[in-house]
Amino acid sequence: MNWKQTVYYGILLSLCLIFSYIEILIPVPVPLPGFKLGLSNIVILFAFMHFGCLPAFLIGILKTALMFLLFGNVFSAVLSICGFILSFLTIFLLYRLKRFSVVGLSMAGGCFHNIGQIAGAAFITGRIGVLRLIPALSFLGMITGLFVGLITLAVIERIRKNDRLR
Repeated sequence: MNWKQTVYYGILLSLCLIFSYIEILIPVPVPLPGFKLGLSNIVILFAFMHFGCLPAFLIGILKTALMFLLFGNVFSAVLSICGFILSFLTIFLLYRLKRFSVVGLSMAGGCFHNIGQIAGAAFITGRIGVLRLIPALSFLGMITGLFVGLITLAVIERIRKNDRLR
């Protein structure tokens, strides 16, 4: 890894933290626990598509760890990690099939992030009743994934027009 890549990864991680913090400040009118807009996923998906799997994974893990250190508690950090890992694995596997657009990958990632969080909550608390939230949160995850995917696609197209990142 050269110094330029290190700088870009640091900038992307900083953007993730900023978007995550903004998300904390935005009141979401959805009465479901754990629902977020997923704004930092724009940055992670961009990193995945532009720099590859490993940098995107590291940025996502570091974002989760730093958000925990800055603003979170252990329970939310564990759920965030569960959601991130399942979402990232889903995106990675679907990407390898080469049949999904950025928007499709984002929608699948949003859906499986919520499934991972709810499954983690059920496992940690021992209450399987939380699994009943999966359909609603999966649907909302696909909607926010659509939004995130469209923004990411616009960013990727803009960067490709004048690619100075490499």
